[in-house]
Amino acid sequence: MTELKMKEMQIIHWFGCPNLNCTRERIHLAAMLDYYRIVCEN
Repeated sequence: MTELKMKEMQIIHWFGCPNLNCTRERIHLAAMLDYYRIVCEN
């Protein structure tokens, strides 16, 4: 399985979670990680 495929599967698994709280938490975490990545780059 390629790296991209693994990431796609992970995203599908995360956002396919029937528990909305779980999904909301993951979106929040992803947003925070992305924010830190941008801040660290500058």
